[in-house]
Amino acid sequence: MELTWRSMAHPSPTPLAVPWEMKPVASAEPTEQELNDGRVRYAVRHEPIADVTPRMLLWWFDNMAGNVEVGGQVIPRFRAWHPTDHVRMSYVTRGRNDHRMGPGSKFRTLEDRGQDARYRVDLVAEVQRLDEGGLTYIGRWFGVEVCRLECTFDATYRGTLVTSALTVGGTLGLLGRAVTPRVFARSRGLAWQRHHVEEVGNWQFFLPKLFRDETGSAG
Repeated sequence: MELTWRSMAHPSPTPLAVPWEMKPVASAEPTEQELNDGRVRYAVRHEPIADVTPRMLLWWFDNMAGNVEVGGQVIPRFRAWHPTDHVRMSYVTRGRNDHRMGPGSKFRTLEDRGQDARYRVDLVAEVQRLDEGGLTYIGRWFGVEVCRLECTFDATYRGTLVTSALTVGGTLGLLGRAVTPRVFARSRGLAWQRHHVEEVGNWQFFLPKLFRDETGSAG
């Protein structure tokens, strides 16, 4: 099993103070849709991320480990990405391109969405795509795909436009239609949308400087 909705061995993280306010859900365009096979898709079209390029995002996913200075304090990069909900992350296996994160790689995240242990997710994700055009990864439960996140990155004059879709539930027909709301209730989907709007919006406040400092490039 590579996905659990709760992991009570770890307390919820203490929120970190950061010098910005996270974006509200109203800044984005969230939607939800029940698919014909019983799965549910929660999508978000985000407000463009100012000063962030697709190249920066590609670099970010391969360099989430380590620390970053935010507001005069040095904190884990993963927690800077979401200072209230994120607990920790680690790279599990390298990708086929030998990057820490790339097609074929796996990474693990632990987070409490909305600072609520009811929405805790402990996920080992398998990356299927990562390039300047987007990211796709899946989570499995006893070998069966039960969630899929697909993100696209598009450069615009206002910054990078990120569109994301989280599809939950197994492709099990009537059984999937019955099981999906039990293992991933609608409240979880809405909690994910809020969390995701916030974490994507946070990139603009720390990633451009981190990228410049680490790579010497403007992006």
